[in-house]
Amino acid sequence: MLIQFPPEVSAMADRRDFYSLPARPSGGAVRGPIRFAQTVAVFFAATFALAVLLFLPVLAVSLTSVEAVDIAGRIVPASAFADRLQDLFWGGFIVALAVTSFIAGARLSPSGPIIRPHYRDPDPQEPQRRAAALRVIGWER
Repeated sequence: MLIQFPPEVSAMADRRDFYSLPARPSGGAVRGPIRFAQTVAVFFAATFALAVLLFLPVLAVSLTSVEAVDIAGRIVPASAFADRLQDLFWGGFIVALAVTSFIAGARLSPSGPIIRPHYRDPDPQEPQRRAAALRVIGWER
């Protein structure tokens, strides 16, 4: 006995209920650590550049007050002055690290929902097909 369904119902049978995940790109095992290393390198380069930018005004003010290693009427050995400048630079580096960490954290945080549903393209015939299928199989389903 041969059973033939109306064309609306056969169209419902042809549609997919599940969508497969996209294939994993090749070379992911090698590309991941390289991208991580590049990201870390860019992060530290940006931190160092910001530290230098923060340190330049401090250096300019410190150098304008130096008169033969005499700072504000106090004689300071050159090594102590260099240590002071080095401490000021590392303090600026820590501030720059905090700023770049904040920017990186804001950039890496998800802005929307973490799970984004996959929406199908709207099919103009879908409501008619659904109504026809429900007429054939019954509304209780």
